[in-house]
Amino acid sequence: MVVGLPGLLACGDDGADARCGAGLASAVPVGEDADAGRPPLQVLAQDPTFGACGVRVSDHIGHQNPIAVHHGSRHQAFNADGSLVMLRSGQLLRLRDSVIVSTLPAADSAWLWSPDEPDEAFALRGAQLVVHDARQNATRVVLSLPAPYQGWVPETATFGVDRTTHETLLVAVRDDGGKVLLRVDTARGALVPVLDVPRDELQAIPAPRWVSLLPGAQGSLVAWPREGEGARFAGVELFDREGRFLRQVTKDRPAGDVAEDGAGSLWFVYALAPHQGPVTHHHLVKTRLGSVRGVVGNGETLPLLTLDLERQVEVSCLAHGQDFCVFSTSADEGASAAPLAGELIKVDLGSTPDAPLFARLAQHRSRPAAVFAQPSSACPLSPTTVLPHPSLDRSGTRLLFGSNWGNNCFAELYMLQLP
Repeated sequence: MVVGLPGLLACGDDGADARCGAGLASAVPVGEDADAGRPPLQVLAQDPTFGACGVRVSDHIGHQNPIAVHHGSRHQAFNADGSLVMLRSGQLLRLRDSVIVSTLPAADSAWLWSPDEPDEAFALRGAQLVVHDARQNATRVVLSLPAPYQGWVPETATFGVDRTTHETLLVAVRDDGGKVLLRVDTARGALVPVLDVPRDELQAIPAPRWVSLLPGAQGSLVAWPREGEGARFAGVELFDREGRFLRQVTKDRPAGDVAEDGAGSLWFVYALAPHQGPVTHHHLVKTRLGSVRGVVGNGETLPLLTLDLERQVEVSCLAHGQDFCVFSTSADEGASAAPLAGELIKVDLGSTPDAPLFARLAQHRSRPAAVFAQPSSACPLSPTTVLPHPSLDRSGTRLLFGSNWGNNCFAELYMLQLP
């Protein structure tokens, strides 16, 4: 039996207009067909299947941006007070009226919002960590890498700055080519080396695929370029605050996210196929990491939901301290009628396959296959840019997702309001 979680306010419910955004017009029904006209900008639209209301907040024409979406599901798109969203182009979008208020300057990495200053964001540039004040349109250097470091690995700077410690985890390159994970204090401009990356069997020094500082900076997750059950520097590994190896979390690199539940327990939530672990079906699972109090968990992996098909799954658990995550699914064209296919789903961290706790929020209507099917001369986008990339805000009350709304060769941003 499925036990439903609270989903979204339906159009017409008391308070729906106020909770979905200021200055919105009357609700506009959306057709069942994925190719039906997308909702107008800043106008409430009702999902015909689940009855939920959402609003389109970006416009590929008005914002002169064919990929007018955020960076991804694990990147915090909302600023500290929730008034702005950062698009992957560096444009800062004001949510109440969909106006671009500023554009961040060029940088080597993605920009990361300050956790407490609404107008500030951090990025890597050359051998420096810089912060930009969008209100003042001014950039200053937070720190410059000292010897023996020569520069950053910018593609690993994607997960954000911790709200309590103001720290983030970055990867630097030494003069001898070695890679080092650094815990960086963005408030004081200080850094602490926590992990040297060794040479692999080919005598190369790999760069991590991604790194994530755990809430409260109690430790870190690191995803490596290679896989291997029980092998060191393979799959996803867990380290403590000082960089000591604790255990391998998974043998491969699933697209998951770190969740903190209401009791302070930390989990890695991701999709798991039968050949990847102790399950007989595709599952959404959670693996215990520990606690924000520094207690190391036992690493148990528990299934949350059974997924009938192997499909693209993206997870966001950015509302730390809450007891849920959200995820999106994308299926092959012939499997679009399968349960949960092409949907945005909210799942309770206490869910089990025998007693599932989830809410089907909306159909995202994004079709990467439609982009892939077009010649690059007609549609020069990567199909991955139109994936939904669901992303929660810090409070867990708003959800962003991208969509090309059928067969369109552009991606725009939509927002749902969660109770």
